Amino acid sequence: MGRPWTGEELSTLVSMWPNAPIAQIATRLHRPYTSVRGKARQLRDIGLLEAKHTKNTKNTQPPSIKPDLIDFDNVKMDYCRKHAMTIAQLCARLQYDDQLRAELYQLALEARLIRPASHCAG
Repeated sequence: MGRPWTGEELSTLVSMWPNAPIAQIATRLHRPYTSVRGKARQLRDIGLLEAKHTKNTKNTQPPSIKPDLIDFDNVKMDYCRKHAMTIAQLCARLQYDDQLRAELYQLALEARLIRPASHCAG
């Protein structure tokens, strides 16, 4: 069995996944091709990654990763506590602050990636 995956490696895999070939991701992460392919398969099995589309696929949407709504809600509540604001205030801010929305989305995504797989099933 190989070395454990770090949060940074998982984030790199997820961010490169839609457009980069597995071989390129493996080179960037300094991991074997089979390790990256296996981790990607594991993430697809628990609903974190979508399968890559082939040229024959009619769907033009790029593959994506989906954070859990519970994780996103938890991240928003943590942000509110740290910044002494209400959820309503945060939601109003998210309407116009794309950077903050992206940051919170990324935090929710990372929370789901590091959570044990047994908690993701269901």
